[in-house]
Amino acid sequence: MSDSSVLQSRAATPARVSSVDDKDVAINAWRGIAALLVAYFHCRQVTWIGMQQFHRGAPAWDANTVGYLTFPIAWGSAGVPIFFVISGYCIHRAMARRLAARLHASLDNGNFLLRRFTRIYPVLLTALVLTFVLDSFSAGFEPVSRKINPFDLHAFVVNVLSLQGIAGKTFGSNGALWTLSVEVQFYLVYPLLLMLRRRIDMRGVFAAVALVNVLSAAMFESHHVVVFTSYWLSWTLGA
Repeated sequence: MSDSSVLQSRAATPARVSSVDDKDVAINAWRGIAALLVAYFHCRQVTWIGMQQFHRGAPAWDANTVGYLTFPIAWGSAGVPIFFVISGYCIHRAMARRLAARLHASLDNGNFLLRRFTRIYPVLLTALVLTFVLDSFSAGFEPVSRKINPFDLHAFVVNVLSLQGIAGKTFGSNGALWTLSVEVQFYLVYPLLLMLRRRIDMRGVFAAVALVNVLSAAMFESHHVVVFTSYWLSWTLGA
């Protein structure tokens, strides 16, 4: 390689690094936007819309006024599918790079699942303990939210196993835990998605996932069964 080629290569490297960094910044920004959408959606639902129920004696116009002013946040639940798209992108990005470099690159399933486990479960267990502590504390104040129930061992175990929505309900007042169950299921079927990709192209995989998603949503959503197949399309879109 000539000296001029080496210099050109070195000069190009920071630009590539910068491009990757810019993408990571954009992804983190979208994560923040999605998180705020979901957080404000729950604040509006619990505190602003339900102010009369949660704070007896408060003038009705307070809740109504804030409710009308924050009406667009009623669609804040859109932050959840945004999270799923981002998750699909982030999880598959490293593998996509390996496949681009070597068509028959394979995934180390054990290592992949171990890394996902160590990333999720410490936070999940902390969330479950905090939910129990805060629910127990909040139960001493009237009026008690209908979402706060006495400690339910079955629900706790179901949430530890990430089966909420399939084998039981979310734990305590932490209804947002349903998304974590779906996320864990996405990880478990990711190797299957890669196996399908080897047999048919990515467009074929996407079409198959879209069909499964539509059928699953039609069959399970009406029966309040929350399973990953009803949200698989958004995750696969990100991938």
